[in-house]
Amino acid sequence: MVEIPPPVNELTDEDDFDDEILDDEERDESFILQDVPGSVELHRYDNEEPTQPQCKRKKSPDVSWGKVESNFSKFVSPITHGADERRKSMKDELLGKTPVDIFELFLDDELLNEICKESVTYSSQKNVHDFSLSTNCLRNFFGILFFSGYHKLPSERNYWSLDEDLDTQIIRKTMPRNRFLSIKRYLHFVDNENADNCKDDKGFKIRPLADALNQKFKQFGIFSKELSIDEQIVRYYGRSSLKQFIRGKPIRFGFRQWMLCCGTSGYCYQMDLYQGKQKNSTTVAMKSDSLGSKVVLSMVSHLEDPEDHEIYVDNFFSSYGLFAQMKSLKIRITGTVCSNRTSKCPLEADKSLKKKDRGSYDYRFERNEELFFLKWHDNSIFTIGSNHQSVNPIGNAKRWSSKIGKEIFVLQPFLISQYNKYMGGVDHLDWLIQKYRISIRSKKWYFSLFTSFLDTVMVNSWIIYCLVNGNTMDLLDFRRSVTRAYLQLSSDSDPKHCGRPKVISSKVLHTSDFLQMDIFWIGQRRKTKKMCTM
Repeated sequence: MVEIPPPVNELTDEDDFDDEILDDEERDESFILQDVPGSVELHRYDNEEPTQPQCKRKKSPDVSWGKVESNFSKFVSPITHGADERRKSMKDELLGKTPVDIFELFLDDELLNEICKESVTYSSQKNVHDFSLSTNCLRNFFGILFFSGYHKLPSERNYWSLDEDLDTQIIRKTMPRNRFLSIKRYLHFVDNENADNCKDDKGFKIRPLADALNQKFKQFGIFSKELSIDEQIVRYYGRSSLKQFIRGKPIRFGFRQWMLCCGTSGYCYQMDLYQGKQKNSTTVAMKSDSLGSKVVLSMVSHLEDPEDHEIYVDNFFSSYGLFAQMKSLKIRITGTVCSNRTSKCPLEADKSLKKKDRGSYDYRFERNEELFFLKWHDNSIFTIGSNHQSVNPIGNAKRWSSKIGKEIFVLQPFLISQYNKYMGGVDHLDWLIQKYRISIRSKKWYFSLFTSFLDTVMVNSWIIYCLVNGNTMDLLDFRRSVTRAYLQLSSDSDPKHCGRPKVISSKVLHTSDFLQMDIFWIGQRRKTKKMCTM
């Protein structure tokens, strides 16, 4: 017996939940939608024995391990300074720009006009032909969304409340509530009539916006030397074939994105929505074995000059095969790695290494591919690998010792200190987004991704502003500056220009005219009144 899930209409945009509740903690457990089985099929097998699929054994690479001094001769030329030159050029070009000017480098008029066009088309497909949307009106809409990030209220409609404890006058002056709800309902980024041409793309409804923003993020080139690749989870509890469940994560339900970010500031250069297994993939990034290797090779394909950068990944992505393939592409990479992905590297066993002092380590160097693997004893024992870094120069790290009750210094190899310094770029971006994340929700599944994109644009704009002008403005002040500028724009959504138009007569009425009108209506009532006959 096989339970088949119900058929899902990919053009369905809305979920069955209350989008008025802005706080996730106020939602009950019934809010998380459960999987509902659809039809049932019965399969009968007569005298058939189950056959075990024959797995092809992978050919192990030819390795030569030794505890020798690392010699990375394949990287003949040292790392170049192209990233620093691109950063300097960007600073010279953007010097003196305001926060709004830098923000609109990503959300420019061309992109906003395209969103307005597709939204009006979508409303026409819904048989609503009196809906219109201008770029300034869309900026007002974005301003309200950004405002909800640092001025949170329990419900979306509370922003238009007249009560003293809920009144937000700046929102009521910007746009009527019904106009805001109408824009949120018909906001769209692609023509639904093209859905048949995008059957292999589950995220086609948000794809044009994501592709446009990825191009905008790299308009100044990749100006960071150290880059980190990691995953990002966008919170979502509705029904979607793209939704992921990852146990043990701070956000268990949501959309999974792969991110390429600066290792220090968290600036996002590339984001890619995970859609599951890809079909008909012919790129180099899709010929490797593991999912993590595919993601890394896909991300580094956006590097114009790979020799300008260093890549840092965690143990989900890294393996011996990935390090070797990155070596052939002349791309420097460092990352933690699981012990079963080191091609049987003969490192010291965990049990014996635990008996040694904290800070002890063991390493091996592979001579053929020139790869370096190291196992280090810290709070726990873990393995790290690299194709361009090794132990030296050895530094010191502060750790708390429970035995003597004070901080001590332990030995820390060079590649571990570099990994700790530059691996947290994506996590830093998540932290910045979460500080003032847009709280307004929608029943449409792609709205969560859309608001996440807006928050990413805001954080990227602030990072560039700080690089150009120094750390003279924190993220909240930058966000408020853009928000207030957008809320003060004049548009067709201004309450002063909305509502039923007034009918002004050119004739001046006098008191005698009103008396004649009253006598006329009284006479009409008397004529229609029925009289009883005797």
